[in-house]
Amino acid sequence: MNIKILALDFDGTVFDTAYECYVAALKTFNKMGEELEDKPDILEKFMKARVFVKAAGDFYLVLKAIKEGSLDFDKLTQEEFNQKNKELDKMGGEFSRLFYQIRDGMRKDDFDGWIKLHRECQGARETLKQLSRDYRIVVTTTNDKKSISIFMGLLGVKVDSILDKSVSMDKRVHIQIIMDKYKAKPEEVLFIDDILEHILAVKKTGINTVMAGWGYSNQQQRGEAREKGIRVLESIKDLPGFLAAKPAVQEDN
Repeated sequence: MNIKILALDFDGTVFDTAYECYVAALKTFNKMGEELEDKPDILEKFMKARVFVKAAGDFYLVLKAIKEGSLDFDKLTQEEFNQKNKELDKMGGEFSRLFYQIRDGMRKDDFDGWIKLHRECQGARETLKQLSRDYRIVVTTTNDKKSISIFMGLLGVKVDSILDKSVSMDKRVHIQIIMDKYKAKPEEVLFIDDILEHILAVKKTGINTVMAGWGYSNQQQRGEAREKGIRVLESIKDLPGFLAAKPAVQEDN
């Protein structure tokens, strides 16, 4: 294996954005006519539910379920979450559009305060600076490019490309664009994400994948990843060692 490109997810993999998402999502939810107060128990439930979220629209279901007490996030599976989300598809789309409008407002009105709602994943700055010397760093995200550009700039990490929600919500599309742009073979790309569904979808393209075990996932999801032959790294600081070990290309189970 000769990795040349690191395709990184952002939320939960490079930066912990969960609290900022909570603040923006709660503002969005209430703007849509719902009523939910900012309380410690609401935040706690939101953080538990974060492991099921793949895109901003999913936060509508999270907050609706918290308000109604309709889902037990300790026992919930991703499949159950997805099924419930399908029933609210239209609302999720409306929520997503308003969410990004509200986030833009937060960023413009109080940039420093908005920045402080985020926290870089431990070791991300040093590790990515080190890896950027030998690998192309690209970001594949369902977030927005402007936010990613700001935070990668704050880290001081050179990024070759950012593919965001405006390109596609399907990370397989992102990966194909990356391979076409850089004329890369599947074995030359390593995809790092904390969401198992994204990893399983991208894995079908034939590229190498690892799960960011330090991100937004629970024990059940990490266990399922291992059962499917996906390496789970405990820290972003483990990436250089993983790359140096030159693991074999994964086989589909």
